[in-house]
Parts: sequence; structure tokens; C-alpha cells
Amino acid sequence: MSSKYLSVEASRNEIIQLAFKCRNPNIIQYVQVFFETITGLSEHLLRVDEIDLSLEQEWLVRIKHYKSDNPAASLMDVLLLTLIDSRLPFYRVINNEGYIWTPIEIPFEDFMKQSLFVKVSLETRASFEMTNFLGIAEHA
Repeated sequence: MSSKYLSVEASRNEIIQLAFKCRNPNIIQYVQVFFETITGLSEHLLRVDEIDLSLEQEWLVRIKHYKSDNPAASLMDVLLLTLIDSRLPFYRVINNEGYIWTPIEIPFEDFMKQSLFVKVSLETRASFEMTNFLGIAEHA
């Protein structure tokens, strides 16, 4: 991982601060659900050869780029639109028993507790929609 990116924890903290700064309870909840769901996943993602950034780091990079490209956009829109574009749906996580992790059904941390090991791969097709995962309608 390049040193030009914040650590996973620092990226997570910065996003949480942005969510609270936006003062929208729904955005705060979406951020909380996302982070609770992926807890522990990033350390496995960073072991996959083609992946250089954790989900948290990638999200923060997208936030900064979106804000730079759209300076008039509200913080709420920036957070929501960049979260919906997460690559989380493109990961396939399989455990030692052949079960595939589905974030809609179980947080990653709980899936790991039930597994001896997991294999993570980046797929070309999404396995679910982020809007369905978050329980929100498509944002215009």
C-alpha cells in the first residue's frame, strides 16, 4: 500500500467525522451499517494481489475526488453517491466449507468466527446492489 493513503482506521475515522458533520441521521446510519458489516474484511482484501486499497481507503479517495469534481455538491450527496459506488458487491468471499459470504445476511466479522479461513476474490459482476444492502431507494 502506498504511503500517500491514510491507514484503514484513519480513513474510517475521517469518513465517520464527515458523516456526523453532514448531520443527517440516515447518512450516519448508512456509514455505521457499512462499517459494522465490513469489519475485518479489509485486512483480507489487502492480501489479494490486485487490491491496493481497503474499502475504507477507497471510499475516502472517491469522496475527495467527487468533492473536487463537484464543489457545489452537498456533503450528504457526496457521502451517499460515493458509498453506492463501493466495490463491496464485487467481492466474492468463500470460507473453508464453501459457503459464500453475503453482507445482506451476516456481518463479515461473524462470518469469520464461523470459518477456519476465507478466500477473497474480486469479480467482474456485482452480487448485489448497494442500495438494496443499505435499504435505500436509488438516489437521483
